[in-house]
Amino acid sequence: MLPNLSSTLPAAILGAVEKALAMGDRILNNQSVALSARAAHFELARKTRQLDTDNVTGQMARSIFSWGLAVREQLPLDKLHERFNVLGDEPGPYLSVINDHVDLPAEGGAPGGRLGTDLRLSLYSMALRPFQCIERFDGYLMRSPSDTFITSAEELGDRLHPRIIRAIFSRIADGAIWTRVEHGMGKLKVWCKDG
Repeated sequence: MLPNLSSTLPAAILGAVEKALAMGDRILNNQSVALSARAAHFELARKTRQLDTDNVTGQMARSIFSWGLAVREQLPLDKLHERFNVLGDEPGPYLSVINDHVDLPAEGGAPGGRLGTDLRLSLYSMALRPFQCIERFDGYLMRSPSDTFITSAEELGDRLHPRIIRAIFSRIADGAIWTRVEHGMGKLKVWCKDG
């Protein structure tokens, strides 16, 4: 005869559940603080951009967007999509072209923190959204993945912090971006494994 399997949770498990819930509450609270800090920094950047009469940041954003489209045109997108998009869903896979951060100082009521940006190119030839941008502020994800697609140069300029735009533009201009693109190609195997 088989023994009865106990389904009563031990006190230690219930304690672990309480700890996990408390940790989840702290994470949500910290994420809320990070979201507010990011919003405050972007509002400051927006006000500064209004003073930029030459619109240098907007010109850089347009150049980055055009660069991304030109890179996509040179890649065998159909082959890459077929090989690495094991789920068959439209947007992926993505090629990470820059994964960088800037440390934003405390200013104008916005607390300091680290803004990380992962800008990715779609490897799907029919993509209407050629870029995806994943942002983190002090390690906390800023948007859900479905809200991260970028469809135009103007949107890229609005969605990325000016300091990140300048960093990306600089890496493209001096050729340092190609090491990152090569590294991103090596990471495509993850799409097969995690798919």
